[in-house]
Amino acid sequence: MTRQRYSVKESLNRIRDVLVGSTPGSDIPGTVQGIILSEDEAVSDIAELLSESLPGETLYLPDVTIDGITVVGTVTAEDLVSNNDISAGGNLNVTGTVTAEDFIAQDDISAGGDFVVSGTATAEDLFVQNDASVGGNLVVTGTATVEDWIAQNDASVGGNLNVTGTITAEDVIIQDDLFVGADVSVTGTVTAEDLDVNDALTADNLSIGTGTLYAGDSRVAVGGFSDDAYFGGGRIVLAIGVSSTIPTGSLQGLTGIIYNEGGSLKYIGGSGSVSVLAGS
Repeated sequence: MTRQRYSVKESLNRIRDVLVGSTPGSDIPGTVQGIILSEDEAVSDIAELLSESLPGETLYLPDVTIDGITVVGTVTAEDLVSNNDISAGGNLNVTGTVTAEDFIAQDDISAGGDFVVSGTATAEDLFVQNDASVGGNLVVTGTATVEDWIAQNDASVGGNLNVTGTITAEDVIIQDDLFVGADVSVTGTVTAEDLDVNDALTADNLSIGTGTLYAGDSRVAVGGFSDDAYFGGGRIVLAIGVSSTIPTGSLQGLTGIIYNEGGSLKYIGGSGSVSVLAGS
């Protein structure tokens, strides 16, 4: 791409056009379409767009991609609309305070690397039109709060989800899958109120200390089932796949394990004795 040189007047008009969502026909100097505003008029429009007071227009943000973000102080975003992607290609580290209120992302919002919250991250009234994703690990040692959040597609963490601090999710709706690619480890506090996942919740390993994992009018699968046919149309059911490795011997203090061996539902106690619960 060839670098262009514009006058101040044309530059301001081009910036103004981008911020109202108008795509320039060409980057060649002197090809701006429509009404050409004076420098003062263009700057005035830009100022009104940023303060949301320009009649008939809404602030439009193009794709935002940043290799890595570290927040040590305080960042606050209110009444923000992005019509394309928002992404951090590297790590997103919050050691200070980040607050996002009335935030709309018309496309994806993502962190390609790790998202680490050791300070405070708060998202209220957040709407993501497509996917919300963290490509690496999501680590919360501080406080993360999500309220009134809607993800129209998937929400995913490609690596581990580690919580030693506090995560609070209230009135959260995920229209598709909630996916964690590796381990989920919670030694701190996770609170979910009115959390709806309309498709699948997936994690390699889910560890809950002394809390409760509650599934309402749902189906729980052990063994990677995803097709409705595996559940026979049932609700509030548990599907257990055939064990790939049969447990044997002492369970080292565990009370017992229920497993599926060749279609038979079996129970092995702490002493190693096996009982058939159902099947042949």
